[in-house]
Amino acid sequence: MVRKFSCLILSTLILFGCKSPTRDLQKDLKDIVGKEVAIPDGLVPINFSDSIRSSSFKNSYKYIIVAYIDSMACSECKLKKLFPWNDLFFYFYKKGVPVYIIFNMQEFGELIKLSNILELKFPFFIDPYGNYEIMNTISKNEIFRTVLVKDNKVLLAGDPIFNNKLMNLYVKEISKN
Repeated sequence: MVRKFSCLILSTLILFGCKSPTRDLQKDLKDIVGKEVAIPDGLVPINFSDSIRSSSFKNSYKYIIVAYIDSMACSECKLKKLFPWNDLFFYFYKKGVPVYIIFNMQEFGELIKLSNILELKFPFFIDPYGNYEIMNTISKNEIFRTVLVKDNKVLLAGDPIFNNKLMNLYVKEISKN
């Protein structure tokens, strides 16, 4: 009898005590979409070439993509996940959509070395003072730290690199231009 009662209590706690991961994701997404995005001054440009100048990123664009990576998440493993941006960056850039990949970190020498070792060809920015995070709503969930911005407001949130449906949504929205 005690065993059945214990199982009943445990089941009740599990059913009513746990949050739904889907509900949390929906709430996170709702908190981000429609929010204004500001690109702060003082970003340090890395890997820019003659064909892509950091000053061109200051122009007004209808769409931009922002991928935000905080210093806690910045590691060699995280950089390897960025490798697909080598092609995607230039795909979007040719469509007139700049991609801001922003690393929030103060010490970035190691990051530059790793980007050279991993042969990351796209430009990115270092935010040494954390101004992007101060000025913008950042999701606690890393899934939503890449956003498609239209007219300075988040239109879509999520990393299109590993999600084909989301990539199709990004491309479809940008093609409306």
